[in-house]
Amino acid sequence: MYPVLFQIWGFEFYSNAVILFFWIIFSSIFLMKNVKKYWLSINFLNDYFYILVISFFLFWRLWEVFLNFSMYLKEPLKILYFWDGNFSFFIWIIWVWLVFYILTFLKKENFLKWIDASFLPFLMWIMFISIADFMAWANYGLPTNWIFWIVFGSPDVKYTLPIHPVQLYEFFAVLMIFFIVKFFSKKKRFAGVLSSFWFFLFFVTEFVLEFFRANIDLMIFWFKFHQILFWVLAFFSLVFFIFKSHRNVDIYAYKK
Repeated sequence: MYPVLFQIWGFEFYSNAVILFFWIIFSSIFLMKNVKKYWLSINFLNDYFYILVISFFLFWRLWEVFLNFSMYLKEPLKILYFWDGNFSFFIWIIWVWLVFYILTFLKKENFLKWIDASFLPFLMWIMFISIADFMAWANYGLPTNWIFWIVFGSPDVKYTLPIHPVQLYEFFAVLMIFFIVKFFSKKKRFAGVLSSFWFFLFFVTEFVLEFFRANIDLMIFWFKFHQILFWVLAFFSLVFFIFKSHRNVDIYAYKK
């Protein structure tokens, strides 16, 4: 694979950084389309653009820096190496959404509508990260004798046997969710229904994929700690989806 895609004047361009660049471009296009679709305020993004961007990268690294504080204390510049793929998904999603909620509350914007509108960029983000992990030999799978397998010729991968290409499993699974939610979004829905729907599908998918991943995690009975978190989040997403599906407030009723 290609953790480093190319070099220019001795500067290495990592696959994670290049893929992140393209994600920003494509996700911005889709987000702008959904902002218009849901009658959201483009001024809100303009006013808080820098806060959202800083929050995105800051909380992306927060947990990773905390876990490896001694290493980053010796080499503090590595904190800024966002392209190395080391970040905590849970810390990122919790804190970024918390910042987003505070900002929407201050500006009297509808938080649920913004989450509904962000499903395309979010799912694209997961697909892009899956490809980046595949190219960087990260988040690889367990050994397998299935018909679908891959061998990474890298010392960073502890298995020399055929392993599950779990990054590709994730990519195609989320791609399927992408099209399902895209079809689901064509019909008028109540605020929060769409977001809880795709959150439920995504968390269930990640729960299943954890069975094939080789990452070291705290085991609780037969499940990894992250699997239990995914299952809990999927449950609450489903409950929220059922609850909001019976509300009588349409997302299009918020037109200004």
